[in-house]
Amino acid sequence: LIGLKVMKKKDIDLLLDEHNKCREKVAAGKEPPQPGAVNMILLTWSSDAALQAKAWASGCDFMHNSPKTKKTNKPMGQNIYMKSSTEKGTLESSFKKYIPEMVKGWYDEVKLYNYGDPFSAATGHYTQIVWKSTTKVGCGYSYYEDNGWYTGYLVCNYSPAGNWYGQPPYKKGSGTCTGKLVASTKYKHLCYKKK
Repeated sequence: LIGLKVMKKKDIDLLLDEHNKCREKVAAGKEPPQPGAVNMILLTWSSDAALQAKAWASGCDFMHNSPKTKKTNKPMGQNIYMKSSTEKGTLESSFKKYIPEMVKGWYDEVKLYNYGDPFSAATGHYTQIVWKSTTKVGCGYSYYEDNGWYTGYLVCNYSPAGNWYGQPPYKKGSGTCTGKLVASTKYKHLCYKKK
């Protein structure tokens, strides 16, 4: 293990921005043939989810585990991504370079997704990113070398978990926020609860 990322505000902002840009695009109806969404929630950071993701990323095992929220012991969703190169980088340089590409890699499954069909394992990374009831994300990132390959490993945990079999990822709509939800100023089609 070369390094395990300590998430600073700018790193958290990058991860949230990459996720929320994806949610915004879908909610606004700008990802045809996917329908737009109503009441798509703006994701915020979860320190609990991030701590568990960091611990999992530190093991450098490219497989899922079964994270649960500390407070309620409910399951979290999880996306994992590895990117390798023979070119040596640093923990910081690889993070900045790889993160947008990694989140986009998950999101690009949108091209395979049919909104009318139930959950598919082939598109589970995408549907977890846009899942209707998911409100929080927390990620961990490690960088390591193995036999001349330098690898960045991103683990993101989502709470509440998405990808419930037979359920659509979100409610179809025109990118609006209704009831006690109001639109974000940065992402006009994402919502948060009024306080």
